[in-house]
Parts: sequence; structure tokens; C-alpha cells
Amino acid sequence: MSDEVIGSNFREELLLEEYRSLRGQLDYQIRDNRELERNAVIGVAAVFAWLASIAPTPIVLPAWLLPPVIAYLARLRSRGITGRIDQIAEYLRALEQGCNADGGLSPKWETIVAECRQRRTGPGLASSHRLFWRVLLTFSASGALYGFVVQFLPILQKIIRS
Repeated sequence: MSDEVIGSNFREELLLEEYRSLRGQLDYQIRDNRELERNAVIGVAAVFAWLASIAPTPIVLPAWLLPPVIAYLARLRSRGITGRIDQIAEYLRALEQGCNADGGLSPKWETIVAECRQRRTGPGLASSHRLFWRVLLTFSASGALYGFVVQFLPILQKIIRS
């Protein structure tokens, strides 16, 4: 077997292994992002439930900031994960296009997804992702403001009366 054939097989195997590895990383990042969304909702709901179950005191009032802070920090983490997903997807598209240039049959998933995003004909996962975080941030900030005001008014009235 010539060195050129061995080199060609090695290159193909290396590219295939790299593609598999990156697809695995991509799947992991997507799963991690979905778990983050779920955990953010659970965290915000748990803090609201705790705050609703305790007696209002001036010491507890700053705890009403926790739900929006949790949602905001989770959103920042999600942006980081999404950035990594985009990096991996872009590299996979380049691999796919390189394979297409060789004239052989190659995977085209990332290329098709990118084209759908440009034409906006895809399932809208990116827009639903943004909507999820906007709703969670709005809900947590509104709930925190409402809870703070509802618990702070009786305390303020007691201070004014005394």
C-alpha cells in the first residue's frame, strides 16, 4: 500500500472521528442548555414559593431580588452555551462543505440548518429560545417587584404609624 493511500485513509478517518466528536459535543451543549432552562425555572419558582411562605420582615425584603438574579445569571450562561453551539455548528458546516467539494456523499445537516435560518423557514428554535428567556426574565422581575411591594407596604405602614 502506498503512503498516499494510507495518508488518504488516515485523513478520512481523522475527519470522520472529528465530525463524530463535534456532533457529540454539540448534542451535549444542546442538552446542557435545555437542562439550564429547566433548572432556572425550578430555581425561580422555588425562591418565589419560599418567599410566599415566610412572614415579611425587613431582613427578607432583599431576597425578592433573587428570582430575577437567578434568571439573569442563567440567561448569561445560556448565551455562553449558545455561542459554543454556534462555533461548533459553523466548524461542522465547513467540514461538510469540504466533503462536498470532494464530490462524495457527505452529511449536510448543519448546512441545511444554516440555510433554513437565513430563509427563516426552519422551526424557529432560536426565536423560541430567546422568547423563553424573555418570558422568564419578565416574569421573575415582575413577580419580584410585586412581591416586594406587597410585603413592603405593610412594613412601611407600621413604620409610619409608630
